[in-house]
Amino acid sequence: MALLNIGILTFTMLFLLSILLISIAKTDSFMQSWRFFTAGCGRTTVTNTMLHLLINIFSSVMLASSNFFMQVLNAPTRSEVDAAHAQGRWVDIGVPSWRNAFILSRFKRLACLSLLLTSVPIHMIFNSSLFKIDKRMGDFHATIATEAFADGGSYFLPGVSMITSELYREGNNNDTGWKRTFEDDFGDTSLLPSFQDLATNNFSKQTANMSEAATQVSNWDKLGLTDCQGLFGQSTCTGLNNYRNLVIVLKGSGWKRSELWNLSASGGEVWQPIVPRDESNNLWFSSQCNMRGTLSQNGYASCSTNCDIFFQWSKPEGDSRTFLKLSAWFPAHHNESNWNETLYSSVKNDFMLGFNSGDFELDHCRAEPRDNMCSIALAKPLLLVVVVSILVKISTCIVVMLVLGNEEPLVTLGDAVASFISIEPRPKFVSGLMTHNIVQDRERDGTIYEPLGPRKWFRRQHHRSPTVSTGAWVKAYCLFIPGFIVLLFIVVGQFNIDIS
Repeated sequence: MALLNIGILTFTMLFLLSILLISIAKTDSFMQSWRFFTAGCGRTTVTNTMLHLLINIFSSVMLASSNFFMQVLNAPTRSEVDAAHAQGRWVDIGVPSWRNAFILSRFKRLACLSLLLTSVPIHMIFNSSLFKIDKRMGDFHATIATEAFADGGSYFLPGVSMITSELYREGNNNDTGWKRTFEDDFGDTSLLPSFQDLATNNFSKQTANMSEAATQVSNWDKLGLTDCQGLFGQSTCTGLNNYRNLVIVLKGSGWKRSELWNLSASGGEVWQPIVPRDESNNLWFSSQCNMRGTLSQNGYASCSTNCDIFFQWSKPEGDSRTFLKLSAWFPAHHNESNWNETLYSSVKNDFMLGFNSGDFELDHCRAEPRDNMCSIALAKPLLLVVVVSILVKISTCIVVMLVLGNEEPLVTLGDAVASFISIEPRPKFVSGLMTHNIVQDRERDGTIYEPLGPRKWFRRQHHRSPTVSTGAWVKAYCLFIPGFIVLLFIVVGQFNIDIS
């Protein structure tokens, strides 16, 4: 039986070692993960589950083989039983026992410790050596434009909204509400081109993003407004499961700057090289956005996006049309000190809002289909730890066989009965019926070596309940009840999560 268990451990180690060597040959670096399977995310999930099931089977077989040797090491020999009885102590036979660990030899204790420690990587690391790679990230590019944008119509960055990082100016009468909206709901404002970037054509990344969207948007999936807001909006934001970038399409054929902005002569002159006054511009605004999941203080999961301004739509009562609300896109009219006077100066003396606001009617959305390809990879350092652990485990088992090969441990109760029948106890120890209670009583009186004489038999009624001691029941329920409570909280929390 011992040779069989060593053979199982050796076969498993050689199998895992061959996989490790193949993975090293397939990659340039030992630290680099080896992607050995790539397919659709649904198929990858199933394959990943099956591979982890196979890992658990291998782990169970290895731990069972290791447990065989630990049971043998934890079982006392006849000489150890006699020595314990001579001291008025008893040992456990047939079950793993901490009591035995303090009675057995130092070699057995060290061997048991070695087998125990080498089982930890198999428990905790082996499963982690295989993992799924999902390339679906939380960032996406959102654009608001007209239908002509997808048909090759002209556009000028940053769009006819002319929103740059210099739009808002710090002042004594700050519109703090709009400033917070600008920082939280306009996407990653740190990536917005500044006016200086626009004036010097230093915005190649933004140009590349817009050029890609303009040339490919006609091939993207068309979404209704309800579906679009449901997928990418603040409440659910599940759009990134199947889609990447987004274009919100407005009705109309584009705008001229002169139709929307009431700039002064100096302001118009500053913007003329960037957003021409009388040329059609089919781009309203574009920004890099991010979706993120959060966990509230009460334990509920939610999802949010930093581009909420894109989805602030209104639908007048009794009207089937949907409009993009522009009231939150710019600082309040009365806080003229918030406007950058150099870039957005108005012809009016009181520097009122230079933009002629009016809501834009929405038509539909275009979403870029995501390449739902996922991979399964192998972490070579973790697998190496598992292989080394199995090798140490095999070495320990071989040493145990060589050192304790002639000993006959009492692993089961049958072994103990056979030993006590074949080898009688020493006469000075017992000479009659010996029970555990007699050993304890005599140990207290100091007369443990006194021969046993005839005694009267008392018939007592025994119940099944005392078979397991009260202490064992208490320990079991101390572990069971907290675990059940934690499991209950987890189950309730899962039912309360409204996120996909």
